[in-house]
Amino acid sequence: MIPMHLSRRFARRQRAFTLVELLVVIGIIAVLISILLPVLNKVRGRARGVVCQSQLRQIGIAFQMYAQDSRGMGTIGTFVQSPPPDGYTSYRKYWFASHTTMSSGLPATTFSFEEGYLSPYFKVPALMDCPGLPPEQPNISTIVTVSPEMPRVTYTYNNTVASGAKRASQIRKPAETMALLDGATIGRGTGALKLTMSSQPPQTRFASLHGRHSGRGAVLWYDGHVTLEAPLVPTLSISVYLSPIARHRLHNVGYLTPYSTAAMPEADIFNASR
Repeated sequence: MIPMHLSRRFARRQRAFTLVELLVVIGIIAVLISILLPVLNKVRGRARGVVCQSQLRQIGIAFQMYAQDSRGMGTIGTFVQSPPPDGYTSYRKYWFASHTTMSSGLPATTFSFEEGYLSPYFKVPALMDCPGLPPEQPNISTIVTVSPEMPRVTYTYNNTVASGAKRASQIRKPAETMALLDGATIGRGTGALKLTMSSQPPQTRFASLHGRHSGRGAVLWYDGHVTLEAPLVPTLSISVYLSPIARHRLHNVGYLTPYSTAAMPEADIFNASR
Protein backbone atom coordinates (compact mmCIF):
# COMPACT_ATOMS: atom_id res chain seq x y z
CA MET A 1 0.00 0.00 0.00
CA ILE A 2 1.24 3.52 -0.93
CA PRO A 3 1.60 5.81 2.08
CA MET A 4 -1.02 8.57 2.29
CA HIS A 5 1.43 11.47 1.92
CA LEU A 6 2.98 9.92 -1.21
CA SER A 7 -0.41 9.28 -2.84
CA ARG A 8 -1.44 12.92 -2.34
CA ARG A 9 1.82 14.17 -3.86
CA PHE A 10 1.35 11.85 -6.83
CA ALA A 11 -2.22 13.11 -7.35
CA ARG A 12 -1.05 16.73 -7.32
CA ARG A 13 1.55 15.92 -9.96
CA GLN A 14 -1.07 14.25 -12.11
CA ARG A 15 -3.37 17.29 -12.00
CA ALA A 16 -0.71 19.95 -12.79
CA PHE A 17 0.08 21.27 -16.32
CA THR A 18 3.63 21.23 -17.54
CA LEU A 19 5.12 24.37 -19.12
CA VAL A 20 5.11 22.72 -22.55
CA GLU A 21 1.42 21.84 -22.27
CA LEU A 22 0.59 25.38 -21.20
CA LEU A 23 2.50 26.85 -24.17
CA VAL A 24 0.69 24.49 -26.54
CA VAL A 25 -2.70 25.61 -25.23
CA ILE A 26 -1.70 29.28 -25.55
CA GLY A 27 -0.52 28.64 -29.10
CA ILE A 28 -3.81 26.98 -30.05
CA ILE A 29 -5.77 29.91 -28.60
CA ALA A 30 -3.60 32.39 -30.54
CA VAL A 31 -4.20 30.48 -33.80
CA LEU A 32 -7.95 30.42 -33.18
CA ILE A 33 -7.99 34.16 -32.49
CA SER A 34 -6.02 34.89 -35.69
CA ILE A 35 -8.58 32.85 -37.66
CA LEU A 36 -11.65 34.30 -35.99
CA LEU A 37 -10.67 38.01 -35.89
CA PRO A 38 -10.93 38.64 -39.67
CA VAL A 39 -14.29 36.81 -39.68
CA LEU A 40 -15.54 38.89 -36.75
CA ASN A 41 -14.35 42.10 -38.45
CA LYS A 42 -16.25 41.15 -41.61
CA VAL A 43 -19.38 40.40 -39.60
CA ARG A 44 -19.04 43.73 -37.78
CA GLY A 45 -18.55 45.53 -41.10
CA ARG A 46 -21.63 43.88 -42.60
CA ALA A 47 -23.66 44.83 -39.53
CA ARG A 48 -22.62 48.47 -39.97
CA GLY A 49 -23.64 48.26 -43.61
CA VAL A 50 -27.08 46.97 -42.60
CA VAL A 51 -27.46 49.84 -40.11
CA CYS A 52 -26.40 52.37 -42.76
CA GLN A 53 -28.93 51.01 -45.26
CA SER A 54 -31.63 51.19 -42.58
CA GLN A 55 -30.74 54.83 -41.88
CA LEU A 56 -30.96 55.76 -45.55
CA ARG A 57 -34.26 53.91 -45.85
CA GLN A 58 -35.65 55.92 -42.92
CA ILE A 59 -34.47 59.17 -44.52
CA GLY A 60 -36.21 58.05 -47.73
CA ILE A 61 -39.44 57.51 -45.79
CA ALA A 62 -39.01 60.95 -44.20
CA PHE A 63 -38.73 62.45 -47.70
CA GLN A 64 -41.90 60.67 -48.86
CA MET A 65 -43.76 62.11 -45.84
CA TYR A 66 -42.39 65.57 -46.63
CA ALA A 67 -43.41 65.23 -50.29
CA GLN A 68 -46.96 64.31 -49.26
CA ASP A 69 -47.21 67.29 -46.91
CA SER A 70 -45.78 69.67 -49.53
CA ARG A 71 -48.08 68.36 -52.29
CA GLY A 72 -45.22 66.73 -54.13
CA MET A 73 -42.94 69.76 -54.16
CA GLY A 74 -39.23 69.34 -53.56
CA THR A 75 -36.41 66.84 -53.94
CA ILE A 76 -33.65 65.68 -51.59
CA GLY A 77 -31.14 68.51 -51.82
CA THR A 78 -31.48 72.22 -51.20
CA PHE A 79 -33.59 75.24 -52.00
CA VAL A 80 -33.02 78.96 -51.54
CA GLN A 81 -35.66 81.31 -50.18
CA SER A 82 -35.70 84.48 -52.24
CA PRO A 83 -36.06 87.10 -50.96
CA PRO A 84 -34.64 85.96 -47.60
CA PRO A 85 -36.49 86.69 -44.34
CA ASP A 86 -35.87 89.99 -42.56
CA GLY A 87 -32.45 90.11 -40.93
CA TYR A 88 -30.90 87.60 -43.32
CA THR A 89 -28.72 88.27 -46.33
CA SER A 90 -29.31 84.68 -47.50
CA TYR A 91 -31.41 81.76 -46.31
CA ARG A 92 -30.86 78.30 -47.75
CA LYS A 93 -32.48 75.06 -46.60
CA TYR A 94 -30.83 71.70 -47.12
CA TRP A 95 -32.49 68.38 -46.43
CA PHE A 96 -30.47 68.12 -43.20
CA ALA A 97 -30.16 71.75 -41.99
CA SER A 98 -30.72 75.41 -42.74
CA HIS A 99 -27.78 77.54 -43.84
CA THR A 100 -28.21 81.20 -42.97
CA THR A 101 -26.15 84.34 -43.37
CA MET A 102 -27.23 87.21 -41.16
CA SER A 103 -27.10 90.94 -41.78
CA SER A 104 -24.25 92.95 -40.26
CA GLY A 105 -24.28 93.13 -36.48
CA LEU A 106 -25.99 89.72 -36.14
CA PRO A 107 -24.40 86.25 -35.78
CA ALA A 108 -22.42 85.06 -38.79
CA THR A 109 -23.23 82.18 -41.14
CA THR A 110 -24.61 79.14 -39.29
CA PHE A 111 -26.05 75.67 -39.91
CA SER A 112 -29.04 74.49 -37.87
CA PHE A 113 -30.20 70.85 -37.95
CA GLU A 114 -33.60 71.75 -36.48
CA GLU A 115 -34.45 73.85 -39.55
CA GLY A 116 -33.59 71.32 -42.25
CA TYR A 117 -36.72 70.60 -44.28
CA LEU A 118 -36.52 66.85 -43.61
CA SER A 119 -35.34 67.21 -40.00
CA PRO A 120 -38.88 67.30 -38.48
CA TYR A 121 -39.62 63.97 -40.18
CA PHE A 122 -36.66 61.93 -38.95
CA LYS A 123 -35.72 64.09 -35.93
CA VAL A 124 -32.69 62.00 -34.92
CA PRO A 125 -29.41 63.59 -36.12
CA ALA A 126 -27.62 60.23 -35.76
CA LEU A 127 -29.46 59.00 -38.88
CA MET A 128 -27.24 61.32 -40.96
CA ASP A 129 -24.06 59.71 -39.61
CA CYS A 130 -23.00 56.45 -41.27
CA PRO A 131 -21.61 53.94 -38.73
CA GLY A 132 -19.10 52.75 -41.31
CA LEU A 133 -16.95 55.86 -40.79
CA PRO A 134 -14.54 56.16 -37.85
CA PRO A 135 -15.55 58.74 -35.22
CA GLU A 136 -12.43 60.82 -35.91
CA GLN A 137 -13.46 61.53 -39.54
CA PRO A 138 -14.25 65.30 -39.61
CA ASN A 139 -17.61 66.68 -40.70
CA ILE A 140 -18.06 68.50 -44.05
CA SER A 141 -15.49 71.30 -44.01
CA THR A 142 -18.06 74.03 -44.82
CA ILE A 143 -20.07 73.00 -41.77
CA VAL A 144 -17.06 72.62 -39.45
CA THR A 145 -15.88 76.14 -40.27
CA VAL A 146 -19.05 77.92 -39.12
CA SER A 147 -20.95 75.37 -36.97
CA PRO A 148 -18.57 72.89 -35.32
CA GLU A 149 -21.36 71.68 -33.04
CA MET A 150 -23.50 70.57 -36.01
CA PRO A 151 -24.05 66.77 -36.19
CA ARG A 152 -21.92 64.98 -38.77
CA VAL A 153 -23.45 64.54 -42.25
CA THR A 154 -22.00 61.58 -44.15
CA TYR A 155 -24.53 61.27 -47.00
CA THR A 156 -24.23 63.15 -50.29
CA TYR A 157 -27.23 64.32 -52.30
CA ASN A 158 -27.73 64.34 -56.07
CA ASN A 159 -27.39 67.95 -57.16
CA THR A 160 -28.20 67.10 -60.78
CA VAL A 161 -31.77 66.35 -59.65
CA ALA A 162 -31.95 68.92 -56.84
CA SER A 163 -31.02 71.77 -59.19
CA GLY A 164 -33.14 70.59 -62.11
CA ALA A 165 -36.47 69.43 -60.64
CA LYS A 166 -39.14 71.03 -58.50
CA ARG A 167 -40.89 67.73 -57.82
CA ALA A 168 -39.61 64.20 -57.34
CA SER A 169 -42.50 63.05 -59.56
CA GLN A 170 -40.73 64.73 -62.49
CA ILE A 171 -37.93 62.17 -62.33
CA ARG A 172 -38.33 59.83 -65.28
CA LYS A 173 -36.68 56.75 -63.72
CA PRO A 174 -36.78 57.09 -59.92
CA ALA A 175 -35.57 53.49 -59.37
CA GLU A 176 -32.41 54.35 -61.33
CA THR A 177 -31.86 57.87 -59.97
CA MET A 178 -29.69 58.34 -56.91
CA ALA A 179 -31.07 60.48 -54.08
CA LEU A 180 -28.38 60.04 -51.38
CA LEU A 181 -25.24 57.95 -51.11
CA ASP A 182 -22.27 57.21 -48.85
CA GLY A 183 -20.34 60.24 -50.01
CA ALA A 184 -16.73 61.39 -49.80
CA THR A 185 -14.04 62.86 -52.03
CA ILE A 186 -10.25 62.96 -52.01
CA GLY A 187 -8.81 66.33 -50.99
CA ARG A 188 -6.67 68.10 -53.56
CA GLY A 189 -3.09 68.38 -52.38
CA THR A 190 -3.65 66.54 -49.10
CA GLY A 191 -4.99 63.30 -50.57
CA ALA A 192 -7.11 62.91 -47.42
CA LEU A 193 -10.65 61.57 -47.31
CA LYS A 194 -13.20 64.41 -47.13
CA LEU A 195 -16.95 64.33 -46.62
CA THR A 196 -18.90 66.18 -49.29
CA MET A 197 -22.37 67.71 -49.36
CA SER A 198 -23.41 67.10 -52.97
CA SER A 199 -22.51 65.29 -56.16
CA GLN A 200 -23.54 65.97 -59.73
CA PRO A 201 -23.52 62.69 -61.66
CA PRO A 202 -22.44 61.92 -64.27
CA GLN A 203 -20.78 65.28 -65.00
CA THR A 204 -18.56 65.80 -61.98
CA ARG A 205 -14.87 66.41 -61.52
CA PHE A 206 -14.86 64.63 -58.19
CA ALA A 207 -15.63 60.97 -57.58
CA SER A 208 -17.97 60.81 -54.58
CA LEU A 209 -19.13 57.23 -53.84
CA HIS A 210 -17.23 55.90 -50.81
CA GLY A 211 -16.99 52.11 -50.45
CA ARG A 212 -16.98 52.12 -46.66
CA HIS A 213 -18.86 48.83 -46.23
CA SER A 214 -16.54 46.01 -47.30
CA GLY A 215 -15.72 47.88 -50.49
CA ARG A 216 -19.26 49.05 -51.26
CA GLY A 217 -21.24 52.21 -50.57
CA ALA A 218 -24.92 52.47 -49.65
CA VAL A 219 -27.20 54.28 -52.13
CA LEU A 220 -30.77 55.54 -51.61
CA TRP A 221 -32.71 55.73 -54.88
CA TYR A 222 -35.66 58.02 -55.51
CA ASP A 223 -38.19 55.19 -55.44
CA GLY A 224 -37.12 54.51 -51.82
CA HIS A 225 -35.08 51.31 -52.19
CA VAL A 226 -31.49 51.09 -50.92
CA THR A 227 -28.60 49.11 -52.38
CA LEU A 228 -24.86 48.60 -51.84
CA GLU A 229 -22.80 49.59 -54.89
CA ALA A 230 -19.10 49.22 -55.70
CA PRO A 231 -17.37 52.53 -56.58
CA LEU A 232 -15.97 52.85 -60.10
CA VAL A 233 -12.45 53.94 -59.13
CA PRO A 234 -10.91 56.31 -61.74
CA THR A 235 -8.34 54.70 -64.01
CA LEU A 236 -6.92 57.93 -65.46
CA SER A 237 -6.68 61.59 -64.54
CA ILE A 238 -9.87 63.09 -65.92
CA SER A 239 -9.02 66.69 -65.09
CA VAL A 240 -6.57 68.83 -63.16
CA TYR A 241 -9.05 68.82 -60.29
CA LEU A 242 -8.88 65.07 -59.79
CA SER A 243 -6.70 63.91 -56.91
CA PRO A 244 -4.13 61.12 -57.49
CA ILE A 245 -5.73 57.85 -58.57
CA ALA A 246 -3.71 55.95 -55.98
CA ARG A 247 -5.51 57.89 -53.23
CA HIS A 248 -8.88 56.94 -54.69
CA ARG A 249 -7.85 53.29 -54.62
CA LEU A 250 -6.48 53.62 -51.09
CA HIS A 251 -9.73 55.10 -49.72
CA ASN A 252 -11.98 53.19 -52.17
CA VAL A 253 -13.61 56.32 -53.59
CA GLY A 254 -15.04 56.32 -57.09
CA TYR A 255 -18.03 57.09 -59.30
CA LEU A 256 -21.51 55.61 -59.00
CA THR A 257 -21.92 55.75 -62.79
CA PRO A 258 -19.30 56.12 -65.52
CA TYR A 259 -17.88 59.64 -65.71
CA SER A 260 -19.03 61.88 -68.57
CA THR A 261 -17.64 65.23 -69.67
CA ALA A 262 -21.11 66.25 -70.84
CA ALA A 263 -24.17 66.79 -68.71
CA MET A 264 -26.93 64.21 -69.10
CA PRO A 265 -29.76 65.62 -71.26
CA GLU A 266 -32.66 66.77 -69.10
CA ALA A 267 -35.04 64.74 -71.25
CA ASP A 268 -33.26 61.61 -70.00
CA ILE A 269 -33.77 62.61 -66.35
CA PHE A 270 -37.05 64.53 -66.14
CA ASN A 271 -40.51 64.16 -67.57
CA ALA A 272 -41.69 66.84 -70.00
CA SER A 273 -44.03 68.51 -67.47
CA ARG A 274 -41.79 70.65 -65.27
